[in-house]
Amino acid sequence: MTGRMSVDRLVLGGGSVPVEESLGEQVDRLSALVACVPGVVYRIERAEPWRMVFVSDAIEIVTGFAAQELSGAEGADRFFALTCPRDHDRVLEARTRLFDEAPTGDIIGYWLVDAAGDRRYVADHVRSVCDRNGVPRWLDGVLFDMTDQRIAAREVERLQAELQNRERLNSLGRLAAGVAHEMNTPLQFAGDSLTFVRDAFDELLLAFDEQRQLLAQVGDEALREQLAASDDEHDIDYVRERAPVAFTRAASGIARVSELVNALEAFAHDSPGALEQVDINRELATTLTIARAEIASVAALETSFASDLPTVSANAAELRQAILALINNAVAAIAETGRKDGRLEIASRHVPPTVRIEVTDNGCGMDQDVEQHAFDPFFTTHDVGGGTGLGLTLARAAVAKHGGTLTCDSVPKRGSTFVIGLPT
Repeated sequence: MTGRMSVDRLVLGGGSVPVEESLGEQVDRLSALVACVPGVVYRIERAEPWRMVFVSDAIEIVTGFAAQELSGAEGADRFFALTCPRDHDRVLEARTRLFDEAPTGDIIGYWLVDAAGDRRYVADHVRSVCDRNGVPRWLDGVLFDMTDQRIAAREVERLQAELQNRERLNSLGRLAAGVAHEMNTPLQFAGDSLTFVRDAFDELLLAFDEQRQLLAQVGDEALREQLAASDDEHDIDYVRERAPVAFTRAASGIARVSELVNALEAFAHDSPGALEQVDINRELATTLTIARAEIASVAALETSFASDLPTVSANAAELRQAILALINNAVAAIAETGRKDGRLEIASRHVPPTVRIEVTDNGCGMDQDVEQHAFDPFFTTHDVGGGTGLGLTLARAAVAKHGGTLTCDSVPKRGSTFVIGLPT
């Protein structure tokens, strides 16, 4: 038999209804069901080019684009283009993989940019579907806006990390305080002993010269020759010349260690939440004492501290940690370039009504996308194990607690400047 079969009625539930009525009811029922889904339901067809076959009206709530604007081939391109650049390749790879391994499903989490330019985090529950011939043809998905949940989860993670970091710092602080305390007494002994030896050496030289003068008056030529030979044998002139230099260097070394111990004690005495009138220049100097060796390994340090700085009300320990985080970030940026002319500039300025701390490096710098996320929790450009991605996050949080700001200005391959602004 040729021709087209005509079906006028369907048997449903023991009765029969017209086909048109049955399909219409099913479409209405399906549309109502889709409208109740707390997410965006869509189907994308893998064609040349890819085509958005269906997308529910909820897409406008998430993206700001109406369903009609995201339909067809152009709509599919616009839908794909909403993915943030840093996630784009990963998401495309995941969708392609679903087709290659069809039928299968996955949940893809990524950031997209809506019509207003705001970033939204979505969880895309997507599954590849084959046609009757078993050929992968469609991607069916339900996309949920998880921005609020993501932000809340990130905040919880940040607070947990901050707590862990504080506990770690407290442990290190107690250890540093113990070490500093134990070192202070031996350092005092060493300093006092060095002073005694240096003074005693000067007295011995005076006595030595006086004895030589007395012996010279004896007139015993043989004795004078013996004394001259003894002087040569024991390098008396060299000892006389070099000993004061050695004493000075030893005293300088002890003073440097004492300075480091004092800085460790300052870092160790952390009073959470306690505010005091803080001298910014003093805190910068203390922090640089701790970080000087690390800085010296990659860069020349230049400082410019304003002499007219007013004090600020702050927790000194938290402020030092924020400054140290910026210094560590700058050192890492310079080290990443491998350059031999690394430069780190640290300055303080009074720009009423704020006191500013500026940390400038000539490291690798950041492009606009990286700079935009520089303060995000756990965001890092380092390899796994190379950084936690929390340093700048915690620094900004510490500054914000004091009513201040932490901003960044960066140029790729030229360097970055981070600025802390604290109210006076």
